[in-house]
Amino acid sequence: MIRAKGFFWLSSRMGVVGSISQAGVMREYGPAGTWWADASPEERIEARSEMGEFLDGVWEEPWGDRRQELVFIGQGMDAQWLQGQLDAALLTDEDMEAGPLGWAGLPDPFPVWTAEEVA
Repeated sequence: MIRAKGFFWLSSRMGVVGSISQAGVMREYGPAGTWWADASPEERIEARSEMGEFLDGVWEEPWGDRRQELVFIGQGMDAQWLQGQLDAALLTDEDMEAGPLGWAGLPDPFPVWTAEEVA
């Protein structure tokens, strides 16, 4: 893998946008703010003037703009293996039935992110 970057949603952290950036052996991950889905209705109405078209393109009920948006660039990568690893990280049908309150207790491999880091 030469480069990886993007945003991700951790079910155990409903409001936080996760971010990953990797170039060669350098890798960083952490919070990148909050999802618009967690903003107040007033904040979303204000954002519509600037972000309306973008939000319309990514918004899916019932989760809003929460999503996985990752890009991997490399040579000789095993795409099938990578897809399998990513798929294994998704919630199962049983997990989905537990809903957000149940997801909060799922294993979370990332360190705690402070409010200052998230903001």
